[in-house]
Amino acid sequence: MFDEPTSALDQETALGVWSTLFEHFHKRGLVCATHDMTALSRFDRVIVLKNGEVIADGPWSELQNDGVVAQALA
Repeated sequence: MFDEPTSALDQETALGVWSTLFEHFHKRGLVCATHDMTALSRFDRVIVLKNGEVIADGPWSELQNDGVVAQALA
């Protein structure tokens, strides 16, 4: 489990960290809390929280155009 593993990194370094995490945890469980929107498409499942409550759950490809999710992330 990782909490904001790329929050203090520049974009290039963050991409390298994400690649390393996904390579290392391939076919295993990887749980991350992140605000890094660029990484969400790499996860099988994304859970969006607002005020501690789940407002969306599913693949990012389905959630990224959801108006409720967009409003929560704005």
